[in-house]
Amino acid sequence: MSSTTGTRGESVTPANPASDTVADTTDVTALLERGRALSTPVLRAAVDRLAPPMDTVAAYHFGWIDAQGRPADGDGGKAVRPALALLS
Repeated sequence: MSSTTGTRGESVTPANPASDTVADTTDVTALLERGRALSTPVLRAAVDRLAPPMDTVAAYHFGWIDAQGRPADGDGGKAVRPALALLS
């Protein structure tokens, strides 16, 4: 299995072409949770320093509050990009 990088057309072949397994999924989930745990406190501190109404806008876009400004239930799948950026 190979694919192109999209920039110069080079082929990319995975080092381990094994199919996805439950262990692989668990490892990825654990890594994303770790990245989220590390990045969320720093992001919240940065948002807390913003002036209104930008603090509310940022909190909404991170999924921490709903459209009415109430704390949001669950994570809504947010923080994947910050976690990936931190882990890369």
